Amino acid sequence: MNDNYFTGPLPSELGLLTGYKELNLYKELKLNFSGNALTGTIPTFLGQLPGMLELGLSNNHLSGPIPSELGQLSNMTSLVMDNNAITGALPTELGRLSNLQFLGIADNPDLSGAIPSQLGRLSLLSNLRLSGGDFVSRAQFAPNKPKCFERCS
Repeated sequence: MNDNYFTGPLPSELGLLTGYKELNLYKELKLNFSGNALTGTIPTFLGQLPGMLELGLSNNHLSGPIPSELGQLSNMTSLVMDNNAITGALPTELGRLSNLQFLGIADNPDLSGAIPSQLGRLSLLSNLRLSGGDFVSRAQFAPNKPKCFERCS
């Protein structure tokens, strides 16, 4: 569903996907809405889709904070929200995403604050994009930095 010129907010009906076990969406849900013109906030109901493996929301016009409810998606391997107008701090609950390998939140200039030390628990995290935000320096993040930070300069 990426690059389709969708506009407006994400439809609340996506929250109904929790009932589609027979279509295997419940176990391996991958939603990619990147490259559209979506507006509004990232819906909290996305955190109620336990089978979500990948969520792509980059290159839209989404605003507001990252919902802490996304931290309930323990099977999530990829969360990409680059190039939006997301604001506020990174929720500490993202540290619960034990299977997360890729986190992209670059080019959201109004994201700010300290990088949560809970991200240090993400042992599988191999790709982390944070540029373009107003985060506290890495030095203040130590000693619990994710392994992917070791390659940063």
